[in-house]
Amino acid sequence: GRKIDAWTAQHVCALVPFDSPDIDPRAFFNANTLEELHRLEKTP
Repeated sequence: GRKIDAWTAQHVCALVPFDSPDIDPRAFFNANTLEELHRLEKTP
């Protein structure tokens, strides 16, 4: 099995959808580089 499955089995988890039309798509954006952060900051 996957390590993440063993870890999440130890915790109470909830799936949260981010694909609803009324939710900002940037709500869970992952910026790993300065370039990605700048791109996110420019997104309206």
